Amino acid sequence: MAEDYKRLATAFKGRAAVAEVDCTVQRELAEEFGVKSYPTLKLFSRGKLLHNYKGARSEQALADFLLTKINPEDTGDVVVLTSNNFKEVVNNNQFVLVKFFAPCVYAFHYISYCQQLVRSLQENEARLHGCCD
Repeated sequence: MAEDYKRLATAFKGRAAVAEVDCTVQRELAEEFGVKSYPTLKLFSRGKLLHNYKGARSEQALADFLLTKINPEDTGDVVVLTSNNFKEVVNNNQFVLVKFFAPCVYAFHYISYCQQLVRSLQENEARLHGCCD
């Protein structure tokens, strides 16, 4: 999705801001906007949340969605959002599509944790098998 998102920013430059939040660093923003999974896409307009996007994540699907919402007079580039600039960016742009994400490294650690948990449960199941018959 990262490459599609970059191409989307280029395609909509001058019409809508395309931005992203690294939720492993900006945890307070993720909590404030109820982000529970990644990537989460939200469309803002002048500081107000307009839409929680649930559609396809391809460049074309996102472009089609934005075309139904934007006003061509607005400017924008890919912007990395932090707690320091989030309000300024979403308040000063007619439309801002924000991707809340966690880098692959974070996902890798989570997957690794899940794999370890499964192994542990399997080992414990083998030890406990037959103890309660």
